[in-house]
Amino acid sequence: MRENDTTRHLGDVAAFARSEEIGLVDLVVVTMKTTANALLAIAGGGITTDRILEDPALAVQVRQLMDEIAAVARHLGHRISEEFIQSQIDATLGMGAYRPSSLVDSLAGREVDVEAIWGEPLRRAQAVGVATPRLAVLYADIKRKTSR
Repeated sequence: MRENDTTRHLGDVAAFARSEEIGLVDLVVVTMKTTANALLAIAGGGITTDRILEDPALAVQVRQLMDEIAAVARHLGHRISEEFIQSQIDATLGMGAYRPSSLVDSLAGREVDVEAIWGEPLRRAQAVGVATPRLAVLYADIKRKTSR
């Protein structure tokens, strides 16, 4: 994985997800971060990531979503370890009371690029026949809550 490329692009997740040159592993990393960040940040009405990940029930939901996304990558032959998934959760916890940019945009009434951030990973999963029911529900919920 190109760690520096992934890190460089996390500042503009939507543009990165739309990029023609994005690799699946990069998309997995970005989607894992945005899924954990948005699980209830937007869908739950504006809570910060620390509150999401410190709540045992919500933390389970985050992990289940991340496992779905990793399953798509694994289906396509990419190695996504359990340690890597946990490291993404730990890194997010270390951010403290963090509000993801998608939440900031949503609360400010700005457009949230739902299709690029959540729709594209969902479509890629569907294209290879991997079920991602939790991602589908999250995508639909965020799309409904951010539609103008």
